[in-house]
Amino acid sequence: MNDKKYFIFVDLDGTLIKKDSSFIALKYLFKRRPWLAIKVAFNYFVLGESWSKFTLGGISRFLLENSALLSYLGSVKENAHIILATGASFKVARRVVKNYKVFDSFIASTKTFNCVGQNKLDKIKSLVGGEPFMYIANHWHDWPVWSQANKIGVVEPSKVMLNFLNKSGKQVLIF
Repeated sequence: MNDKKYFIFVDLDGTLIKKDSSFIALKYLFKRRPWLAIKVAFNYFVLGESWSKFTLGGISRFLLENSALLSYLGSVKENAHIILATGASFKVARRVVKNYKVFDSFIASTKTFNCVGQNKLDKIKSLVGGEPFMYIANHWHDWPVWSQANKIGVVEPSKVMLNFLNKSGKQVLIF
């Protein structure tokens, strides 16, 4: 990590892949294993969102990748420590990092930790130790992390979102 010049954190759902990994897994369940859909619903309502993400983590399939973003990450990999930062489960993140060689590591949700919003930001801050970082994502709920990033990457932003991000005074890259 010491030889890399900066950190890039990349969100998964809607950013690296074009759909939500939980949605992909649920679609699979309803078509092929409807009894597991009941288990996921139980986990969500009784055990919480983190546990249901963990259950879905072994099912997701990745088909709709963002090739422009992957190309960019490949072009900067030599100078950046690239980390997948996702609210999806640990299982999903591990599979993505294994399949997409641009990533050095990942942070993700576990049974007890939901890696979204402030939780994600806190984890990122603990990893970078005050060093500058870029955060690439696609949704308004990513603002807490974008607000602390030195550089912003955004996937398919609306005009309103792009105007808002440009007003932050930070460099904004569009994918």
